[in-house]
Amino acid sequence: MKIFIRSLPVAGFFFFIVNEFISFPMDIFYDPDFSLENPYLSQAESHHCLKVLRHKPGDQIGICDGKGALHTGTLGKIETAKTCHIENMTTRLFKKSSEIHIAIAPTKNMDRMEWFVEKATELGVDTITPIISFHSERKKINSERLNKKAISSLKQSKNTFLPRINQPVQLNRFLDQNLHLLANKYIASLIDPDTPHLYQVPVKHNRSVVLIGPEGDFSLEEENMAREAGFVAVSLGDNTLRTETAGIVALHTLLLRNLH
Repeated sequence: MKIFIRSLPVAGFFFFIVNEFISFPMDIFYDPDFSLENPYLSQAESHHCLKVLRHKPGDQIGICDGKGALHTGTLGKIETAKTCHIENMTTRLFKKSSEIHIAIAPTKNMDRMEWFVEKATELGVDTITPIISFHSERKKINSERLNKKAISSLKQSKNTFLPRINQPVQLNRFLDQNLHLLANKYIASLIDPDTPHLYQVPVKHNRSVVLIGPEGDFSLEEENMAREAGFVAVSLGDNTLRTETAGIVALHTLLLRNLH
C-alpha cells in the first residue's frame, strides 16, 4: 500500500484535483466508514457499483471518506451481503490549509438551494449553514436531501472533502455562536455603494465566514448586529445577485484570493 500526503491551499484544491485525478478511475464512491481495516463498500454504494454502474470484479474504482482520504483499488469478491471487497489499494491523504464557511439564507425555491449546495461542494466549501433572517422566504429545509446532493456532487467532482451542512439557525443566534471565532468574518452588503469588494479586503486568518442574505437582503438592524459581532461589510460586485449566485461568487472569490 502507498500513502501520499499532500498539503495544498484551498484555492488550488479544485485545480489540483483536475490535474492529479486525470489517471484516477472515472467512478468514485463515498463511504465514511471505509478503511484499510474495513475494505468493504457499504451496501448502498455496493448496490450502485454493481447494479447501476455494472462494475465487475477486477475493475478499478475509487472510494473517498469525505475527510480527505481517497482509496483506489480493484473490485474483489462479492460477498453474500452484496458488499464489495476492495483489493490492491493505494491511499492518498489530502489536507487543506484554509477553511471557508458560507452562512446563507435558504431560497424560496428549494431547487435553487440544492443547486447552491451542489456547486459549492464542487468548488470545495467546508461548511454551509442556512440562516433565518427577517426577510427570509423559507425557514425550513430538508437537510437530509441537501446532504445527499452534496454527496452526489462530491463523487462527481472527485472532491475528497464533504462539506458539513448545519441545521437552520436564526441570524442572531448564529452571530452569538461566532462572536469570539478567530476568522475573517464578512457580510455581503448592498447598503453602501462604496463598500469594498470581498477580493480587496485584507486576510488575517486561514478561516473565513461569509453571511449571504435572502432576496430582500438583510435588514439595516441585522447588518448592524453583524458589524457589532465583528463581521465586515463587503461587496460582491455592482450587479444585484440572486442568493444562491451570491453564495457561489463569495466562495469562488475567497478561493481565488487564497491562491495568493
